[in-house]
Amino acid sequence: MQKKFCCDIIFLMEPIFWQTYEYEHYEKNPDWFWIAGILGGTLAIVAVIFSNLLFAVLIVMATVAIILFGNKEPHLLDCEINKKGVRIHKTLYVYSNLEAFNVTEGYSPKLILKSTKTLMPLITVPIGNVHPDEIIPVLSSVLVYNEELREPIAHLIMDHLGF
Repeated sequence: MQKKFCCDIIFLMEPIFWQTYEYEHYEKNPDWFWIAGILGGTLAIVAVIFSNLLFAVLIVMATVAIILFGNKEPHLLDCEINKKGVRIHKTLYVYSNLEAFNVTEGYSPKLILKSTKTLMPLITVPIGNVHPDEIIPVLSSVLVYNEELREPIAHLIMDHLGF
């Protein structure tokens, strides 16, 4: 499949705006924090028993980071699809750096963008109250629509764990 560039639709369209939170926030009860602390502490003790102090320190730091992140409220992001690219908060992803896209439907619909960048191959953003039928025709005029693009497994695991 070849990438399409600069069709008339993208230049004639009005920008599509929406606001969404960077992730879905789940309220965590004190038990969640206790479990995270106990698991982290247990793993750190096991690392010390096996004489791996550096790994024990890494586990403690990761446990503290998980607990702090678990308590963090998500930021409200301004998103836009315009003639230059897709803007998520303050970052503009220009069409020349994107290969393909997909819009997942379901409980929490998301726009998934495949980037040409090595360190950031997939960009996932919730589409909030925008209907996928508004996004697909516009992005199809400049990017390849790939239904096989899915949300990364790490994102699904984090959602399942309540992050």
